[in-house]
Amino acid sequence: MTGDQLQSDWSERQLELGNVPQAVLLRNLPSGVNGLLDQWHRALLRWSLAPLARAPETWIADLGCGYGRIASEAAHMGFSNVIGLDYEAGFCRQYQLDHGLAVRGSIAQPPFAADSLSAAYTITALMYVGLDEAAKGMETLDASLRPGARVLLLEAGSEFNRISRMVLRRKRMQSLAVSGFSHAELHGILPAGWRAIATGSNAAATLLLPLLLLTRRWPRVFDALSAVALRLDRPRPGLHDRGWRRFGLHRWVLCEKPISAS
Repeated sequence: MTGDQLQSDWSERQLELGNVPQAVLLRNLPSGVNGLLDQWHRALLRWSLAPLARAPETWIADLGCGYGRIASEAAHMGFSNVIGLDYEAGFCRQYQLDHGLAVRGSIAQPPFAADSLSAAYTITALMYVGLDEAAKGMETLDASLRPGARVLLLEAGSEFNRISRMVLRRKRMQSLAVSGFSHAELHGILPAGWRAIATGSNAAATLLLPLLLLTRRWPRVFDALSAVALRLDRPRPGLHDRGWRRFGLHRWVLCEKPISAS
């Protein structure tokens, strides 16, 4: 997908749905399931970047920021200097109203100054530019990161998307229903020298998805299943996306830029 086409498709989606979670999450899933994804994303951000919160002069980049869904969590954590980057003008305008600075541009070419960022995160954004451009974007970002900076990358799992396209014909027709990344592909876009602190997925929520869809009309049952999924998918140190946990609607890796060259 070209940059112009990507920008056009996102502008069309923003105009259709507005600045709401459904516009930046999974439009084919009901709001309750998207709400579960939102809770998990926020918990993962808190766990990943909490050590850096409230530090003086900390700038954090919200890559593929949308209208600021996750930036609100970063602000709640104590990050006062969050800068967004997104293709879509409507999202950037809303982000500026609610959260401050937002730059309209490509995640494949982050425009930040050298040695200016203490952290960055991207939530299902790199997959839209593809493997090669995502890798270039991370290399460019590396120059903007201070030593010891943390980066959280969370992307859709390509295995789940292949299966969902077999089941949902309408998804095959949607231009923004991209493939996502495999485990190897997500780790392959990391610049040389970045250290993976932890990696994982929302495998439990993914396996429970049929039950979540069936029980969404019974809030108590749905909430109980959601609590189980959040508990099983909670982040923890180390590489723990092995076995059944490698399969997920979303997968993530938390990285750190070394303080000094080894």
